[in-house]
Amino acid sequence: MVDVEEHLLNKYKITAHRNIQWLADTISLRTFNGTNNDEEIYCRYICDRSNLKSNGCCETGRYSVRFSCSGCNQLVGCCAHYEQCVACCLRPDQKKTLLEVLRLTSGHRLRQILASKDQFDLCVSKCRTSSDSVRLENRYKDEGLKYCYKREPSHAYPY
Repeated sequence: MVDVEEHLLNKYKITAHRNIQWLADTISLRTFNGTNNDEEIYCRYICDRSNLKSNGCCETGRYSVRFSCSGCNQLVGCCAHYEQCVACCLRPDQKKTLLEVLRLTSGHRLRQILASKDQFDLCVSKCRTSSDSVRLENRYKDEGLKYCYKREPSHAYPY
């Protein structure tokens, strides 16, 4: 007989999978500035602080990159910087990885993940609060790769 609590958790995971809005290659993430409706603002890009607009989004063009994985080891799913982790996690091809994270997560971490409304929220949560990059709760497996969006093995990163 299946444990009732486990059955409910599985039900919530299935519901979360259905309700999380996944990015598709065809979806445009543009919004319009409230003061000038002709000016398109593209968020979720990576850029230098000097190329940020007043609303906190990057100016598009040669100084910004969308879904950048520079500074990340895609094999292990960990990155040097939080922003790089979120950007790489947002790639449309990461859906399978994130579904695996959702399937394997339990306990208090599951509550955080189930609160995600879309892939962006899920990536923000996963990169910000991941314990998969630490060993023995107080040391990073790799000082250069502290922010992870994938579920990691318990051993040190392979290179």
